[in-house]
Amino acid sequence: MTADIEQWEFGDPADVLEQKRGERCVGCDHAVLREDPLGALKRVCRKGRKYGKRCAQYKETIK
Repeated sequence: MTADIEQWEFGDPADVLEQKRGERCVGCDHAVLREDPLGALKRVCRKGRKYGKRCAQYKETIK
């Protein structure tokens, strides 16, 4: 099963990549690694949100 491609995704590949990265949780302060029951490490949100799609709770990690 494939996802439908939206109109904005047909533009400049660099712009598309930048926009998609801006929608993710990468770099969020609330993202942590947790071990699942099978022993594999997974990134999850400490706020209980679905990990992978940036939400209103997003807080950038200050380095």
